[in-house]
Amino acid sequence: MNKVILMGRAGADPEITKNGTGSFSLATSFKKSNGEEVTEWHRIKVFGKTAEIADRYIRKGARVLIEGRIQTQKWEDKYYTDIIVDRLEIVDFPQKSEVDEQIVNEPSLQSDTLSDPLTDIPF
Repeated sequence: MNKVILMGRAGADPEITKNGTGSFSLATSFKKSNGEEVTEWHRIKVFGKTAEIADRYIRKGARVLIEGRIQTQKWEDKYYTDIIVDRLEIVDFPQKSEVDEQIVNEPSLQSDTLSDPLTDIPF
């Protein structure tokens, strides 16, 4: 099984191509046993409807939860590891903006692709 779940902050706005594919960087961090915080950078790949949503709503600094798989590719004698997204959830935005209003007023977004954490509270 090849499955990865990451939560981190977008390092840049997504770059989406005309053919419906895109990518953005995601920073995750953890603390070592000595208390030192380590940041890892991941290259995130999105396709189709997920790419459209990423382009429309993700901005640098947004906290994002992704589920997907790891894919390694070789190009010019170098190896690159990408995370191919199956599911994307925007947890929060770096600051209140028009994007927040668009999400609240966008009934056509599917909950398995994008969810509003305030409406997902079970109580």
